[in-house]
Amino acid sequence: MCKTNVVAIIPARAGSKRIPGKNIKSFCGAPLISWVINQSLKSQLFDQVIVSTDDDQIAAVSRQYGASVPFVRPSFLADDFSSTEAVMEHSANYISENHARINTLCCIYPTACFVTSEVLRSSFLRYQECPAKYLLAIQRFPTPIQRAFCVSENANLEPINPKALEQRTQDLATYFHDAGRIYWRAVDSYRAGRALISHDSRGYEMERTVDIDDMTDWLIAEQIFKASLIQHQ
Repeated sequence: MCKTNVVAIIPARAGSKRIPGKNIKSFCGAPLISWVINQSLKSQLFDQVIVSTDDDQIAAVSRQYGASVPFVRPSFLADDFSSTEAVMEHSANYISENHARINTLCCIYPTACFVTSEVLRSSFLRYQECPAKYLLAIQRFPTPIQRAFCVSENANLEPINPKALEQRTQDLATYFHDAGRIYWRAVDSYRAGRALISHDSRGYEMERTVDIDDMTDWLIAEQIFKASLIQHQ
């Protein structure tokens, strides 16, 4: 597949609290971020694969594996309260000022090690084919959310939808959540401040995803990832 007017942005700041140095910590024998960089380059979709970071070590590792780090992310966009939207808007501004012909950005999280080049290519095709302005990876809730309940102040269980408890699972609507992996958007949509989830959005369903928030998640993700590597040898 030939490269298009598309750039991948991998937002990777320093300062992970629960897993120190998470983005460049060794995962199955290589820095975690390297797997995402490798698959992004392998997809042959992108004019550039850019890492947005505030950290010299992350920048060095990213360049080692073939990514570009053309700017340093400002510190006010690298704290615990910085949103991905704000980071991507900063990247979109850089792209608009330095690469005017680029019209599409793909945000890929550095922890999205299960995103393959095939997933990137097929999701990009869906983005091109549908009329939506945005496309993001989504995942099904494992159980019907209509049957959720809360625990009241007096410790009673209170269902959010009592009628749903009487319905068959197959009769309940399927709901999805943001998989937190990849986001396809036009450069201008970031600069215009448009909402990601709206009637202009479409989803690309992913099955194999693992959120890596703590060391237990990390160890589980490594085992699943190793099994997938063996399966594809």
